[in-house]
Amino acid sequence: MEDRLELLRKLGGISSTLSPIADLDHLAQEVEKSIEQIVEVKFAAIYLLGEDKKLQLSYATGFSEEERAQAQEEAEYKHPGWVVRTRQILNIPDVDVDQDAASDDNEQRVRSRLLFPVISGGECVGCIELWSPKPGAFTEEHVETLNFVGNLAGIIYKNILHHRSLQKTMIATINALSLALEKRDPYTAGHQRRVADLACAIGEKMGLTSDELDGLRMAGLVHDFGKIHVPQEILSNPGMLSDAELAIVKTHPRVAYDILKTIDFPWPVAKAVLQHHERLDGSGYPFGLPESEIIAEARILSVADVVEAIASHRPYRPALGLKKALDELGQGREKRYDPLVVDACIDVLEEKQIKFM
Repeated sequence: MEDRLELLRKLGGISSTLSPIADLDHLAQEVEKSIEQIVEVKFAAIYLLGEDKKLQLSYATGFSEEERAQAQEEAEYKHPGWVVRTRQILNIPDVDVDQDAASDDNEQRVRSRLLFPVISGGECVGCIELWSPKPGAFTEEHVETLNFVGNLAGIIYKNILHHRSLQKTMIATINALSLALEKRDPYTAGHQRRVADLACAIGEKMGLTSDELDGLRMAGLVHDFGKIHVPQEILSNPGMLSDAELAIVKTHPRVAYDILKTIDFPWPVAKAVLQHHERLDGSGYPFGLPESEIIAEARILSVADVVEAIASHRPYRPALGLKKALDELGQGREKRYDPLVVDACIDVLEEKQIKFM
């Protein structure tokens, strides 16, 4: 009874860990860790169906590069493919008495194997294969428990694919909005794209996750979308703007926010765009926010935007060059701009050939 309760507690913990995951690599790693809580294994492999419906070795532990390549090559027509096609659990208690299983096992370094399907919504989307150095290592209780983990992984896998599909649709929409603005304002052609590229390079240097980088890129691609509300003659004015014209230009973060907040992004895109002209010392706009209220994405965007704006050609002046942009970052570091972002930006610019126009 106590063993059963302990098992239920483990399953509850596994469910809590796996459920919020939104990245396939992270999912595979956590599934492998969950398996280790249930049974001792020497090797583990996770196969998932790709977009081409072919079985792909998505994650493996304990494999050499040669063994990994062989496992991928044989996946379709050996045991993993059979499990996916039949949706059957395959428990081999002792490979020494199962010649077909033994032939798959290089140098017979294991004694027992277990393969079970990963099922979601009635569809088999992959399988998990485990090897143990002990004969008969996988009991009926192990099989039942691991099958639960496989089904949970299948549900999360499907959710991740659905999330990716939505992201692709959002990105296509954002690219269309960005292109529409750039066609209206020829002087900022490519500005949003270059800011997005630089912002993501900075974010990567700072250790943001792939999901966070997706959100940052999205914000970069539309950070000036509110300028669609600014009259064309102001945007293309080659001279200095009047105070009244400048006040109109400064409305663009709020205009963009009002549009973007209606889209259900999985990232704080609208807020990052709203705040990308705010500064740590409260001298920015539209609200003059203090440092504590400016989100990380906006801090990164602000630095990328300043560098691109200074280094590139503008309607009212020629490009001032990268050195001038770096001088501005140096003067504003810890005052207007987050020092961590500034340092990461400088590293990126020193390491990568990022072109400005």
